[in-house]
Amino acid sequence: WTNSYNTQTRVVTELAGVPEELLVGGHDEHNRAIYTEKRADGGTDIVRIGIEDPAFTNRSTVPARYLNLRFAGGWTVATVDKGDGTYEMRVPRGGDPSADPLVRLPAGATTGAEPVVFGAQGSEVLIGYRLADGSPGYGILTAYDGRVKPLPVTGDASSFRITQMNISWFSRNGDGGQGVRILPRSGTGTPKVVPLDTGSPDSEVAAFVVQDGIVWHEGLGGPLRLTPHTGV
Repeated sequence: WTNSYNTQTRVVTELAGVPEELLVGGHDEHNRAIYTEKRADGGTDIVRIGIEDPAFTNRSTVPARYLNLRFAGGWTVATVDKGDGTYEMRVPRGGDPSADPLVRLPAGATTGAEPVVFGAQGSEVLIGYRLADGSPGYGILTAYDGRVKPLPVTGDASSFRITQMNISWFSRNGDGGQGVRILPRSGTGTPKVVPLDTGSPDSEVAAFVVQDGIVWHEGLGGPLRLTPHTGV
């Protein structure tokens, strides 16, 4: 475990023997490493290890009917088969399943068997779903109560990010032309569009808003570029 503020590294002995495929990438605001264990009843245990403070170590249980767990920050999002060929999303909290928040998608919107989760910051999770007309929709899920605030995404969209300050995504054909859209965490207002001069008209773009600039690249490799967005 290496942190960025004092560059100290230590071996996480609690992970010894845990298969790599059970490790959950990333960590949460309490600096916890996370892995999962399947139970005999088909359910899943989520084990969180407080690396810098053992008081944050805990184990929570997820019922067997919760499918395709996705993790972002300290939150977990799963789907539940409703028995009629459709699914709903829930946020398992590790206690009584009846208290787990139901993700309240916009009217007519649906989710497939696998939840679409892009990231989380604090109590907010950036998710995707299908709108009533079948087109993709995106929103900010308040994880503790299931509320979803739709994002004003137009055109094809990719490279979604959520940080302490902003929500961002890349689009080639959305309103405002090709570029990165930046919204405040509130998710309200008109996104600021920062044009990116890509070398290809159809390449995949990965973009990250870092303070007053955007760090981005095309495809799986190639140059790492920096484009300022202050004043745009």
